Amino acid sequence: MGYKSLQIKLPTAYEDGDIRRAISKKLGIKDFTYTIEKKSLDARQKNNVHWLLSLGISSQQLKGPSPASQPGLVIKRKERNQKVVVAGSGPAGFFAAYVLQSSGFDVTIVERGSAVPKRSEAIRQLEEKGQLNAANN
Repeated sequence: MGYKSLQIKLPTAYEDGDIRRAISKKLGIKDFTYTIEKKSLDARQKNNVHWLLSLGISSQQLKGPSPASQPGLVIKRKERNQKVVVAGSGPAGFFAAYVLQSSGFDVTIVERGSAVPKRSEAIRQLEEKGQLNAANN
């Protein structure tokens, strides 16, 4: 079984069949499996917004070794008496809090903005009237 990495561009409304057709066209093979290793939206040109996909393709029709596996994140725990504050509960804040807590720190996450009911009302105001409450992120 061979393996190949490949990057393709696809329209924003692509389907699985579009991926399979692009792979077949670029590599000239019909029987394969693929995994999406990375996916990013390219919106640099407003009239040409598209997806960029990095794919891993495996097939009997390809030559070459299988990809080397990537090592996972290993977090070593150590008992600590230190407290840490993480500002923000977005993806980066939650990840930072997870890593710190897994490492043994006592973690508190703080978030700016109103409580959830007030945020919900602010979102409704934004959607219905276009009024932005900047204090609610």
